[in-house]
Amino acid sequence: KSYGGNLAIKIDIAKAFDTIDWKILLKVLSAFGFCPLFCNWIHTILHSAKFSISINGKQEGYFDCSRGVRQGDPLSPLLFGLAEEVLSRGLTKLVDEGTSSNIQVLSNFFAKYAQISGQVINPQKSTIFAGSLSNDRLHFIASSIGFNIVSLIKELERYLRNFLWSGDLNTRKTVTVSWSTVCSSIDEGGL
Repeated sequence: KSYGGNLAIKIDIAKAFDTIDWKILLKVLSAFGFCPLFCNWIHTILHSAKFSISINGKQEGYFDCSRGVRQGDPLSPLLFGLAEEVLSRGLTKLVDEGTSSNIQVLSNFFAKYAQISGQVINPQKSTIFAGSLSNDRLHFIASSIGFNIVSLIKELERYLRNFLWSGDLNTRKTVTVSWSTVCSSIDEGGL
């Protein structure tokens, strides 16, 4: 039963895989009970990573990395997910009660998380999806944390339209049939 309404937030982390701090990652692994040997293996994997850049088609040098996890490495999503658990648990702890004072400290929490993990929350791409909240309360929350308010139904329709026209949820293509026609019954020419 809902007494004050519910909301969900979608958080965009700028360059998420590239910016995760290795120290926090190793601390998280240890805190989750991974044995020291495993943590040392991960430490070795992370510190042995090197990259080169291509200038005019020619590979130049090998450079050491100091943060981030390698995209394409099968272990990276697991490591990244474990590190993000810090964010998830912190948010859960912060908003469990749902009081306005907790909502007001969200932006401070995001700043502290960025400082600890090296990951910065991108408020321009982060959104709030609200259910049964008053407009005043919703706008108070949005202004407190600096996120955009998005209608869940409209966002889902946007994903459906993008997928129908381009085969990708996030890619918009030229529309060949109006959305109202697509949503019509089959007898009326819809899908």
